[in-house]
Amino acid sequence: MNRRARSGAFTLIEVLIALVVLGVGVMAAVQLQATSLRASSQAEGIQDATLVADAELDFRLQMSLSPVTSANCLAPSPRATSAA
Repeated sequence: MNRRARSGAFTLIEVLIALVVLGVGVMAAVQLQATSLRASSQAEGIQDATLVADAELDFRLQMSLSPVTSANCLAPSPRATSAA
């Protein structure tokens, strides 16, 4: 009878080992979640900076590629004025 009862039950050591393995898995999942949140926040900041830089680049390109008119064609360039 002792052998029969023992074959279907778990020992205290087996239960403790199972709890340790489960605990390690849960801790790894929590650490992974924290790392994921940090990386997501950093990616959001990089995306915002990229959008601002892209808008600034578009603005500067539009300003430098403005159409040439007779008024601004005859005016001296700022470089020529500052070099003299």
